[in-house]
Amino acid sequence: MKKMLENWRTYVLLENSPTGHWAVLSQAPSNTVYKLRIGEQDYDVAFKKKTSNSPIGISFNVASERDIPNSQFKMSGRQEVFLILNSIVEIMKEFIKENPNEKVFAFTGAEEALGAGASSQTKRTRVFTKFIERIIRADNELKNQIADIGDAAWAGSPNMVLVKLVGWDK
Repeated sequence: MKKMLENWRTYVLLENSPTGHWAVLSQAPSNTVYKLRIGEQDYDVAFKKKTSNSPIGISFNVASERDIPNSQFKMSGRQEVFLILNSIVEIMKEFIKENPNEKVFAFTGAEEALGAGASSQTKRTRVFTKFIERIIRADNELKNQIADIGDAAWAGSPNMVLVKLVGWDK
């Protein structure tokens, strides 16, 4: 019975979660930023590629703090995690349609001290990973495109979540 209630709760929270309103704020070959509005709050969702072989980094930031270094790690404090994550997944689907050759995406669930990698995932990253994985695997458009979802502990970044699409080069 407990498992059934947990599954129902997950379905209600993830499957039926609405999304915010979003639009492209700026677009360049290796840097696309979307403006996301949820209620009265604006957020930036950036898709950036640092080098030709790196994954597309997806960062989320309160728009009023876009120029503050490392502020993408701040929590919104608005208790809208499912709304925000569902919105980011919807934006990710649009980005994939516009950039079909991109096959690996990276989210960061928690800040690691500059120059010092973490040895294990934080609780925040574990929760974030579970939520993002459930949302992506429940999405009818994305679920068949996913090859793997996991952390980058092998590269010394256990708080980085990698989403690899079918067709990525190993």
